[in-house]
Amino acid sequence: MGASFGSGAAGVFLLSCLTALASGLRAQPPGTLAGVYVATAGQYLQFFPDGIFIDHRVTDQLIVPSRFYEHPRIQRGTYEIERQTILFSFADGHRGMRTFLAPAAQANSLTFDWIDLGWQMFFEEGYRTRLSGGL
Repeated sequence: MGASFGSGAAGVFLLSCLTALASGLRAQPPGTLAGVYVATAGQYLQFFPDGIFIDHRVTDQLIVPSRFYEHPRIQRGTYEIERQTILFSFADGHRGMRTFLAPAAQANSLTFDWIDLGWQMFFEEGYRTRLSGGL
């Protein structure tokens, strides 16, 4: 699955993401990350400030090739963020990495409105509710 500059809402969304990327990101966050970041319903990553993460069916489709691509798993492990890269070390011994981007305006926070891992953007679980005026 790849991104393209399609027309309609998807193209506008992608263009707004690229504009946000160009207008100022924190490329290398100091410290650690915390929060739940949603890809789609039932697929999300949960990060803890002590460097532990729980993968709810995301990385098998994010870090390829993966023999579990069609049937992604729930996994856990540790993570490190350095030089625009997040390194995942899984409990079963395998490792993977993706580029990491987060909003520069939230540089002093553990939780971000969104994170970008390679080609996929993840929104913090309450971010869209806050945008729509909810609590």
